[in-house]
Amino acid sequence: MIEILDSMLKKSQQFVPETVSGYIALQLARQLDDIEHVWNYLALLDRQPLSAIVAALTKAKTHGNGHHNARGIFEREFAPFLRKGHDHAA
Repeated sequence: MIEILDSMLKKSQQFVPETVSGYIALQLARQLDDIEHVWNYLALLDRQPLSAIVAALTKAKTHGNGHHNARGIFEREFAPFLRKGHDHAA
């Protein structure tokens, strides 16, 4: 269990935003308590308008009850673009 947590921590620490999109992706991942998938959110920002992402986040936070439910609502909005099994190789 400790090894899994260490691995997740190292992966999240590897992402250092170098662009505005990177910073937004990191904040989005933090808002959804999904830091280990920050690369997916960065890719999403390249494919979708920021206004659509903000609207989906607002909807998720408003209708969700806790991080996991909010994340699920957000992910349903962008299901084709958020494929968790295909993370960016770090």
